[in-house]
Amino acid sequence: MKARRREVWFVALGLCAAAGTALAQSAQTLPMEDLARRAAGALARLEFKIANEFIGEARSFGQCICIDAKRGTFLTGDVPLGVPVGELKDFVLIPASNAGKRVKAQLITRDPEENLTFIRALEPHKFQELKFASSKGLKLGQRVVAVGLMRPQFGNVPYAGTGVVAAKLRLPDEVIYVSGGELTVASSPVMTLDGKVVGIVGGQLPMLTRMTVRGRWMDTRMVGRMRTSFFVPTDEFAHVIANIPAPSQPRKLPWMGNLNFEPVTEETAAVTAGLKGRPAVMVGRVLSDSPASRAGLKQGDVIVAFAGRPLEKLPTPRLVAAGLQRQLIRHKVGEKVKVTVLRQGKETDITVTLAPRPPLPGEAPRYYNGALGIATRDLVLLERYAGRAEPLTDQGVLITAVRSKSPAADGKLQPGDLITSVNNKPIKSVAELKAVLSPLVKGDAPVTFTVKRNGMPVACVVKPPRPSPSR
Repeated sequence: MKARRREVWFVALGLCAAAGTALAQSAQTLPMEDLARRAAGALARLEFKIANEFIGEARSFGQCICIDAKRGTFLTGDVPLGVPVGELKDFVLIPASNAGKRVKAQLITRDPEENLTFIRALEPHKFQELKFASSKGLKLGQRVVAVGLMRPQFGNVPYAGTGVVAAKLRLPDEVIYVSGGELTVASSPVMTLDGKVVGIVGGQLPMLTRMTVRGRWMDTRMVGRMRTSFFVPTDEFAHVIANIPAPSQPRKLPWMGNLNFEPVTEETAAVTAGLKGRPAVMVGRVLSDSPASRAGLKQGDVIVAFAGRPLEKLPTPRLVAAGLQRQLIRHKVGEKVKVTVLRQGKETDITVTLAPRPPLPGEAPRYYNGALGIATRDLVLLERYAGRAEPLTDQGVLITAVRSKSPAADGKLQPGDLITSVNNKPIKSVAELKAVLSPLVKGDAPVTFTVKRNGMPVACVVKPPRPSPSR
């Protein structure tokens, strides 16, 4: 699930386990053994490989939950979203307590909003399924149970963790903090004592300790074993499970065409006519020929309502801005939304037709050349504008990694270089780079890369490795 650096709002603090156990449960409670057995039948260890010409093959592991036994559909948050689908292969499910059983599987689709991946079993096995219930009724002091799988070297056996709901955090997504115990590994289901599945263990927030250095307070990340104390409630991702995209039609997130939403600070709010203390967000740079620009939205407009609803009041301006972004991506591409803005003290409604969000760096086409030892990808639209007064107009392919002691490293190529030509042939995309470079690395003639480095052109000469005698 999401594991971004965010500000934290503690709705309630400091509930101890004793307080939680003293609260009476309104529904019938089930024995811990029954809860663990029920969840374990739906769990599987997930194994898969990440493979490309640059790194070769790397094995990766995770855990997943069966949400539809008839179709063999599983849910997991353990597949890295930044790895292209084409580099993921050889998916295998290992049922709980059955380290010798291996069920072939395949990736169905991924959700870019919640960082969830859906897997399908390709072979029959009697998995049970878990149905997620609404988390709306979770109360502070209520005890919850998580069930996960031990590592394969310990037999892939299920184990349980328990704790008390101590706080509901708004980041702006809701995350539940548990105290008085510890949950299990990521992608574990979280249940109430009456058996309702109300969430999933996700990426853990960093644990910080406050210390004073030379009279100044500093927050320091704690090093060592991290307790699993947070889970994501069902209501944050139920809309994704209810509408699993088809493999041929992956979900696209919507976009208005502005680079960012800027927080409205107290100082800005004080000089913004007509705001009247309402939560608001300022529109950042608006790209030309974007949905926002075509609708008439301008940089500096102050948004006070979105899709007919006032912006949510949250403790900090940054959370308000993040909350609007969260609200935006839950709409659909092609949908028309009403954006209410303040401009020169006057309130105006602007209708914006949402377009697909441009690719992020992790979604850009890639090309690896193992012989030379470089990893590259296309530039994305947002990179051409981020932190620049004028957009970057150079065409080329970005070097993302250079293997040490490789021909590319010997030729002084560096990560961050923008390849603009190879042997004087212009390069605009990874497809062009592959077409030009592939035949050259099979020979023994030096290859000249022209790159942009810190805005200046640099020529780098790379010698292909000598072909083996068998070639």
